[in-house]
Amino acid sequence: MTMNKLDALLGPFNPNKMAAKSAPDPLKVLVLDATGDEGFSVCKSMLKDGGFYIWGLVPNADTPVARELNRLQVQIVEGELNRPDTFQSQLAGMDGIFIPSDIFSTPESVTYGKSLIDMCKLAGVGHIIFTALDLVPNGEGSDHPGGQILSYIKQTYTGHAEHEDRPHGAHHHLHWTILYPGWKFSKLITLDLFSKVPVSKLPTGSREPNAAKELKQNVSRKEGEQAARLASDDGEEWLLRVPLPDETKIPGYAVEQLGLWVKAAFLKHKKFRESIIQACSTMVTPLEMAEVLSKVAGKPVRTLGLTLEEFFSEDFKTDMGETKWERYRAAAEGHFERDPEASRKIVPEQWNFGQWARQSKELAALFEEDNHQQEEKGQHGRQNDEEM
Repeated sequence: MTMNKLDALLGPFNPNKMAAKSAPDPLKVLVLDATGDEGFSVCKSMLKDGGFYIWGLVPNADTPVARELNRLQVQIVEGELNRPDTFQSQLAGMDGIFIPSDIFSTPESVTYGKSLIDMCKLAGVGHIIFTALDLVPNGEGSDHPGGQILSYIKQTYTGHAEHEDRPHGAHHHLHWTILYPGWKFSKLITLDLFSKVPVSKLPTGSREPNAAKELKQNVSRKEGEQAARLASDDGEEWLLRVPLPDETKIPGYAVEQLGLWVKAAFLKHKKFRESIIQACSTMVTPLEMAEVLSKVAGKPVRTLGLTLEEFFSEDFKTDMGETKWERYRAAAEGHFERDPEASRKIVPEQWNFGQWARQSKELAALFEEDNHQQEEKGQHGRQNDEEM
């Protein structure tokens, strides 16, 4: 019997049709800054099982990342993040919205950030998921714009879930979830914190792969500043330049998986409304990162060899820049209490640092380029030997 005849015979009692009728409608979610690393991860994760319709807000639809999102069936919306009125009409009918705090970076952004939250309420958006600033304990008590907006969300729209009779209660119909992500492993690439430096720039007494000593001044420790590059007649070694003392525990996670936590919060909104989720797959030190990278690269990797005394020195703070230094200070002081196992209960497939490093295409590209350069140098050396 063909499937068509079987469907006709079963009629309304066809289990496939009954399942389709009983399945919930896909949630409609707007993802802000969809071409950023957080937004892109959220879009990709929520598209996998058909439980969501995704709209992605981008400043320019004609970019490679925006075109890739469009290919993945994300509906692209152009708008200016610092002008919520440019995409206000898009909020109507949305079940949820994802807001990365990275888009709020100036004092002026606090005003339009609060305006955006209120627009969501007026448009009937049911659930806001907002990421707090990386490496700020609890995301609050901070003068950073993202911290101020986080506080506004909690102060203005708390109480409707369990206290429907409160003034800020049922009439708001706006649920929120705060997501505290840890330190992104991908910062090693995006901030150029992992690269090769001339051996001549390393102190003679440094050890590998752990307990590396302080570099000379001409190898920068500034976050995001490129390290000194190799001279043609000089050797080189890999250097991990995370600007923290070697034994500092850092709450880390893979931003490529951020969407999995966001997806869980949207699908289980009754469980996670008016609550906090910590995305932290591991507590890892710079020394442990260097050891993992040594194994992945098959070559020794050094750290900066920073001590606590050096980190808290005025010279180091000035050299690094006070704003960036403040972001790392909480970790250096041991303020972070994170539970990777609690995070794993929400996302069982979360990657630790080693798992991320072994599958990172960006790291693989770095090592492949290095191997290619070494092969070219070897061929050049052999040619010189033959000519002599």
